[in-house]
Amino acid sequence: MNKIIVLIIFLTLGLNANKINFKDDKEKIHNLNKIIYFSRGAKKTNSNQNIRLKKHAEYMIKTKDIKLLLEAYTDNVGDREVNNWMALDYAKACKETLVKFGVDASRISITTFGASKSTSNEIRDRKVEFVYYY
Repeated sequence: MNKIIVLIIFLTLGLNANKINFKDDKEKIHNLNKIIYFSRGAKKTNSNQNIRLKKHAEYMIKTKDIKLLLEAYTDNVGDREVNNWMALDYAKACKETLVKFGVDASRISITTFGASKSTSNEIRDRKVEFVYYY
């Protein structure tokens, strides 16, 4: 079931990708850091992450028709099911912080990949990637 949902999301993103039009040079999304890294087992964002998340929130508030998909990953250390839950916790922490900064929760979706794209660098694997779409 999760694979079908992910497939639908990616198809939707692909079909809408060419519609993105950034008007203000100061707010071009490629200038934002679109990856938030987490320490193992973190359930909340820290102050450094919040600074970056605040910039994303400001962008979303100014760009009313844009939506955000949070793609969550974790390392491959430990139990697979636990890793999937940890990835979900990372994404939820980002979403909760964005909502706290004023973004409408309905504009933010979450999907988790757990350790499916793990590398040999555990710290770089525990992350949430931001994918903007219309």
